[in-house]
Amino acid sequence: KKEYAQSIPEKIRELEKLIEEVKIQKQQGVLKKLGFFVHKLAGSAGTYGYPQVSSVCRECLLRLNPLILSFSPDAIQT
Repeated sequence: KKEYAQSIPEKIRELEKLIEEVKIQKQQGVLKKLGFFVHKLAGSAGTYGYPQVSSVCRECLLRLNPLILSFSPDAIQT
């Protein structure tokens, strides 16, 4: 759990990087990468005792998945 806690700043930086990448590139593949990262974060956060982070990630996935499935660059707000 301690190692996971220490990795949180890097996870936040990666999340921010992916969000910016989506805003700039507006491509389905990049959006999928973001979705996969958020999915992994939801699972690992729950496993290591961060249920609120896991819950927020799952809520984000509920919004991301429809965008990924019916991708349109116009749906991405900057």
